[in-house]
Amino acid sequence: MIVIPSGSFKMVDLSGDGSKSEKPVGWVRLNYSFAVGKYEVTLGEYKPLMGWANLDWKYNRKPMEMVSWRNEKEFVKELSSKSGK
Repeated sequence: MIVIPSGSFKMVDLSGDGSKSEKPVGWVRLNYSFAVGKYEVTLGEYKPLMGWANLDWKYNRKPMEMVSWRNEKEFVKELSSKSGK
């Protein structure tokens, strides 16, 4: 995990080459720091922790995708419980 510090940054089209939906450039302010995973969560990490059957080894390194917000919150809760962090 890496820590994202509090602070401000510009968001959306900074190069000027983006679409209309990426304009205008706006400032975002985070008043707190937080930790986020440095790498994508893989099927091999997600499924065993959530109690699903393991996949064939060739799929274990693929990123987990198409998971609901509710399931992601459960994953984080379970990961925190198991890791103590």
